[in-house]
Amino acid sequence: MAMSAQQGKGQVYSLSGGTIGLKDLAGVAIVGYVSPNLQSLRVTHNGKLDEIKGQDGEYNAFIASGEKVECEFSFIPQGSTIANAKASAQFPPLGSAGAISGLPVIACGSFSDVFNTGVWYYQGGGSDNGVNDSNWTGTITLVRYPGITTTAAIAA
Repeated sequence: MAMSAQQGKGQVYSLSGGTIGLKDLAGVAIVGYVSPNLQSLRVTHNGKLDEIKGQDGEYNAFIASGEKVECEFSFIPQGSTIANAKASAQFPPLGSAGAISGLPVIACGSFSDVFNTGVWYYQGGGSDNGVNDSNWTGTITLVRYPGITTTAAIAA
């Protein structure tokens, strides 16, 4: 398939080539998981902001901390077989890690490439939606923190 040629003004265009890889709590790739057909994403940059008021009651300072990025993907569970489509509809255990690749390089807060580098974590909230006369759809939200960069479990 030929790449699209843009004319006029440039656009951030398509999720083509984007994939999600998921790992279980032991950091091992989830057997049988197939990256779904990504349809859309919504990335949000969050953190904690403590605002400090002076004696006059007006804000005169703030402290920013607790940075994180959340990315919600909508997808179609799809694969080369129906079994693979079902595998792409599954959700990992809470606390599992993942990696995203193949998306445009976008800077966000502390991250020079928010999508394609580092570790993403699944903290629940995934959903699948099926209807009688069409393909299923789903959503999965992954979270990334600048201070947590490993999938290794902490030993007791």
